[in-house]
Amino acid sequence: MELTDLQEYPFTGQQRPFSWHMSEPEVTKLPTHRLASTSEDEAFADLKLCMYLYMMHRRKMYVNYMAGGKNLFSVFFTPDHPLRGLCPQATPQHTAWISRRHDWGSSDWTPQYEIQRLWIATKIHWSWLELAWYECECCLWERGQPWMLRKLERVSPTWELEQ
Repeated sequence: MELTDLQEYPFTGQQRPFSWHMSEPEVTKLPTHRLASTSEDEAFADLKLCMYLYMMHRRKMYVNYMAGGKNLFSVFFTPDHPLRGLCPQATPQHTAWISRRHDWGSSDWTPQYEIQRLWIATKIHWSWLELAWYECECCLWERGQPWMLRKLERVSPTWELEQ
């Protein structure tokens, strides 16, 4: 098939850029490549992206002993990932913030339980998981859309992390 310039098919909002009779072939193979960051900074960026995806589909990821969550994290982290040790940026305040979130009357499962299960399954140290959870959830509460906040299934924070 010859590739054509998209300029030949200007999108006007009333038509698709390509003709309706063209079809898209289905994916026949699952990807075999996994993301494998070698530095802590890259791996932590991957962890935050992965944690965000997990939070946006938390209920679905949690069923069947967190099978979906474990599968998601395994795409991002190979067994030799660099986040196996204690996170130097993590503080007891992050742990307290995550713990208090459940004490405010929320009826959902505790983040500590999910973090513990992910730690055991992925070998990502719990301190990295807590920090990623904290940063992702703060970002969602500060800048997220209402539909995102509903997916968190958590109460809104009423106190700030003490610096």
